[in-house]
Amino acid sequence: MDGGLYLIPMFMNIRTVFLVIALLAFGTFAKATTHIIKFGQSLGFIYQPSELVNVAIGDTIQWEGFFTFHPLLATQLPETAPEFHFDGVDTIFTYVPQVNGEYKYICTAHEGMGGRFVVGGSSVDVEDQFALTAFPNPTSDNLSISFSLTEGANARIAIIDIHGKQVAMTTDAFGTGRNTASINITMLPVGVYYYRLETPEGTAVRKFTVSR
Repeated sequence: MDGGLYLIPMFMNIRTVFLVIALLAFGTFAKATTHIIKFGQSLGFIYQPSELVNVAIGDTIQWEGFFTFHPLLATQLPETAPEFHFDGVDTIFTYVPQVNGEYKYICTAHEGMGGRFVVGGSSVDVEDQFALTAFPNPTSDNLSISFSLTEGANARIAIIDIHGKQVAMTTDAFGTGRNTASINITMLPVGVYYYRLETPEGTAVRKFTVSR
């Protein structure tokens, strides 16, 4: 009787040990990775690294630098992926991708400062897919944005300033093939802006200038 009472807790303890070991092992293999991207200061006008190709869904992309001098803006996103932009006083900004595909981003204040990361090994250039253009550029009153869709869908076009803030927006239904949308920008001060196209096929951003 005593032996039986003694063996039951021993068996339970051994089983618990194995469960703990299995959970620890699973946690080790399932742990997400944080990818750190630094910029500014001694690095100059670059992101380091400027390209990541081994990102998995659930990983964290973490930018570290002074965003007040280098506002961050996503310029290309896969379909359904949440957009991101940041120009706050914090020196760290994080983003957790939940959709496979290619992501591109820029510093809106400095020409040529940009980077990209690919989640899940898929790389599709959305800007080339849309053949996205705007005219006239520079412009003073109206901006016409031309793009192609493989299927008709609702699309949103937003105008963004160099701090990553949306200053104008329009939403409409567009057909298959080549489309053109026009936005009145007479209320915008002279300067550099971005237009962002958001469709069910993805998101892309390009730059334009307001001059008078």
